[in-house]
Amino acid sequence: MTRLVGLALLLVSAVVNGADDDYAASWGPAVGATLPVLQAVDQDGAVRTLDTLSGDRGLLLFLIRSADWCPFCKRQLVQLKDYTGQFARLGISVAAMSYDSEEILKGFHSSFELPYPLLRDVQQQHFEAYGVLNTRYKRGHRAFGIPDPGILLITPNGRIKAKFAVPGFRQRPPLDALLENVRSMMASGTGP
Repeated sequence: MTRLVGLALLLVSAVVNGADDDYAASWGPAVGATLPVLQAVDQDGAVRTLDTLSGDRGLLLFLIRSADWCPFCKRQLVQLKDYTGQFARLGISVAAMSYDSEEILKGFHSSFELPYPLLRDVQQQHFEAYGVLNTRYKRGHRAFGIPDPGILLITPNGRIKAKFAVPGFRQRPPLDALLENVRSMMASGTGP
């Protein structure tokens, strides 16, 4: 049994730390680049920027497909609720962004009492600027405007410190492994 647990932890770690490095490297803005833009309305209609979202040591920005119709995104958002405090203790704030309407985001945020903001990407301005807009859906399709999901770790001054993404939309970087990865970055001094 111990061997199975060890193997499972190794596989989880590989998803965040190595197995999908090529995909993560090609997904989104380059590590070290400056975030092109971050000014979005949250679930309550407030305009949020990196300055208003970032913790002392940075922001984990989750780019998701939908809090309305994507069961994989919804599960990730609810699971993230249990990790927000742990990231906060590291000085890292959390936010998630989708193309959903303010009404949908407000309803989901309220239903699950999320302790972090949900941001609306109006007219795909962020997803296009970040290079993560899913181009398989054309304008007019109900899924047009969604990103290829992933996570950006952004320093308070807007530099991309790390990014976490896996191919497809059903799997997401495991939050346990993500937390350990960020914790290790902070402890080694390579974090924001």
